[in-house]
Order: sequence, then structure tokens, then C-alpha cells
Amino acid sequence: NRKFCSFFILTNFQFSFSGLKTALLYKVKDLQNIEKVLPFQTKADLAYAYQDAAFNVIEKKTKRALYSQGARSLFIGGGVIANRLLRNRFETIIHAEFPACTLFTPQPQFATDNAVMIALAHSIPLLSEERGRDEGSEHT
Repeated sequence: NRKFCSFFILTNFQFSFSGLKTALLYKVKDLQNIEKVLPFQTKADLAYAYQDAAFNVIEKKTKRALYSQGARSLFIGGGVIANRLLRNRFETIIHAEFPACTLFTPQPQFATDNAVMIALAHSIPLLSEERGRDEGSEHT
């Protein structure tokens, strides 16, 4: 059995996959007790089951948020939406369950990891401070 439970906290809309990651770790360790080197198909099955469990959490929490907020728009970004399967699942959900809601996603080539955006956003004030110091030293 290669399924993982989709655990999630009902009281908020935040995502945490630490329990899912731990379940995968223990499943791999159990399987490695049987076979030291896992066959490709076993790895593929585990990856699919892990992805499916994670996507189920993302979908359930997003649907809860859409219902509770009466949202008319859903914006999804970051590297996760570059996944074609997740993108298709959200397109299906919005079309079938939230027809009055508009889904906005970046083109796949622009669906990147948020770490780059965060680093850039943080660097702009730092660059401004350095520029100010450089300009100030020219006048002394």
C-alpha cells in the first residue's frame, strides 16, 4: 500500500507537510529493511502517493478558504503551480465547484520558487542603503 494520509489542521489555512514528510521517511526505511535498493517503480509509486497526499491537502484547504471567504478570484503562484497536474486539478475544481471564481496562475516559465522573490524584495532596501552611503561619501 503506497498511499499516505492527508493530515491537515482545520483551524487555519496554513500549509504544513512535516507529518507527511515523516510518514514518507518511515515508509522508505521500512521498505529498505526489505530491499536495500528500492526499485524504480517503488520510488515512482512513493513519489506519486506523496504528491497526491500533498495536493489533497492543498485542494481541501483552498476550497475551505474559497467557501469561507466567498472569494471571486484565486491567485496561485510559486513553484508549486508549475506542476501541470496540480494546475489541471485547480482548473477542474474552479470550473466545476466555483464557476463564479476566476483562477489566476502565471505561465509555467514564470512559476518559480518564492525564495528568489523574497531575496530580491529584501535586497532592494539594502541596495538603497548602500547607494545612499556611496552618494554621501562623495560629498565629504
